[in-house]
Amino acid sequence: MGIGLINAHFRLVHGRGLDPCRNITSSHFKTSAQWEPLLQSNSTIFFALRQTCGKARNQPFIKTHPTQVHIYCQVFSLHISLLNDKIIIWRFLTQSPAMSQNSPVIVVSNTDAYAGAFKALTQADIPSMSGKNVLLKPNAGRAVDPLTGITTNPEVVAAAIDFFQRQRASVRIGESPIMGVTAAETFEATGIAQIARKRHVELVDLDARPAKIVPVPNGRVLSKLRICPDVLEADFLVSIPVMKTHMHTAVSLALKNMKGCLRLKEKVRLHQIDRPADLPPELKTLDAAIADLASVLLPDFSLIDGSIGLEGLGPSAGSAKRLNLFVGACDCLAADAVAAHLMGFDPAKIPHLALAAQTTSSSIDLAEITTIPADLSPLVNPFDPAPTELSLEYPSIIVHDCDSCSACLSTVAMLLKRYHSQLLDYASPDRKLHIALGKSLSDVPPGCVLIGNCTATKKAQGLFIKGCPPVPSEILQAIKNAGKKHRP
Repeated sequence: MGIGLINAHFRLVHGRGLDPCRNITSSHFKTSAQWEPLLQSNSTIFFALRQTCGKARNQPFIKTHPTQVHIYCQVFSLHISLLNDKIIIWRFLTQSPAMSQNSPVIVVSNTDAYAGAFKALTQADIPSMSGKNVLLKPNAGRAVDPLTGITTNPEVVAAAIDFFQRQRASVRIGESPIMGVTAAETFEATGIAQIARKRHVELVDLDARPAKIVPVPNGRVLSKLRICPDVLEADFLVSIPVMKTHMHTAVSLALKNMKGCLRLKEKVRLHQIDRPADLPPELKTLDAAIADLASVLLPDFSLIDGSIGLEGLGPSAGSAKRLNLFVGACDCLAADAVAAHLMGFDPAKIPHLALAAQTTSSSIDLAEITTIPADLSPLVNPFDPAPTELSLEYPSIIVHDCDSCSACLSTVAMLLKRYHSQLLDYASPDRKLHIALGKSLSDVPPGCVLIGNCTATKKAQGLFIKGCPPVPSEILQAIKNAGKKHRP
């Protein structure tokens, strides 16, 4: 690879990768005061970049814009931002295959989840991890049984642990789950705790430490994010999602999995952002928020678990679907594009992927992505898409969803899936069961079932069930208790 051939976007990170006081300082380059006019002029500049040891390297190609510097070079990469005339954010890699459009997306078909995932890792362009701190971020955000397609197969996580440990990396597993459960509970329920204990790997509750505030320069809907510090402090971040559909985002893959790196209610906040006037009407604020997240936080590697996926009422109330496929790539968006294609979706029609591709230098155009194998058509296995409205699945139920988060929406979906036939004892005057959720509710019908704390302002108009989120069985019991009293 020659200078400038690594066409990549490196994520903004606060204090990640290098200690700015010890490894690299502004004296290696120009002072921030000298950079400021260069950044504001949106110019392209060249200068000699030094490695941490001080040994001169080749001349890198540098592209700048008002708040960020992107450096593309043959042997390593650096991403720097300025805030208040100080260099506060950067990302450093001793090698830079990550996020390269020249790096292929590996697709492996194997009925053995461990073997398939391990092969995807061994065939990928992953730099030496000896002595590095590797953080694995599976989808373990819910306390559900393994092998349901809702969370990452523990055997896939085991393969990732073994791969990086054999490279003499220090491996940890982290998660910030949905509201209402703890990371310890989800790790145990999903089977990940068992494989971690067997391999002496630390399980990290990403919510245990105060968040780091990371600016989002030029964000569409976000100006900053509260990111879990363990994520920012890792040398190498691996996103290990499960292939599944999602009622809010169409698919949930490696980029969407990064939402689990946001601390506590920061994940919920992405569902509750006020809509800016200039956002096109066909786009959701959540899609724009995920694209903003991609501009500051992307994994170094994505290993997408397609052993058993989830179709239909995703992210947690759908049906398990066995694929026996595993996707691995240094370029997160390319991996997501390929996985979406294997699920039968057009990546260009997945709004958060299309927006993120505009924000980063990655492509989701399959014609521009190198895959191994080259022909993916025999592996495509279309998923049933998630319904855009729950009411379409359950005609006797009318769901009023106004900016709900995934946790409450999934709770309602699970409630209907498990208890639909029992719910109709509680009916509104129109003989329909009205359920409302989300922070932006305006008018709701009298007698409506109001789900979650965000609906508290409307509790005088119906049956309010508190929780963040409430549990489906508790919702059912509350509806049953009120049923005879409210039945017309």
